[in-house]
Amino acid sequence: MYEIEKGVPIPELTRRGKSGSKYPFAKMEVGDSFFIDTESSEITFKGFRPTVYRYAKILNCKFTIRKVDGRFRVWRKA
Repeated sequence: MYEIEKGVPIPELTRRGKSGSKYPFAKMEVGDSFFIDTESSEITFKGFRPTVYRYAKILNCKFTIRKVDGRFRVWRKA
């Protein structure tokens, strides 16, 4: 038996995309960058590159990623 409920609001849609990333891709301007600490997470350089590529496509801009002192730094290029 299922109970019918009235007046329950629909939660806001949460999905990854222009504003749903845990990384600040959408907030970055040209020349901005951020670090990803590889020691405190299980992210690998090879595994993170597709994430950067996907957000570049979604946001129609360019990013570059480099290893710096054992961490990744992501820059917005255009």
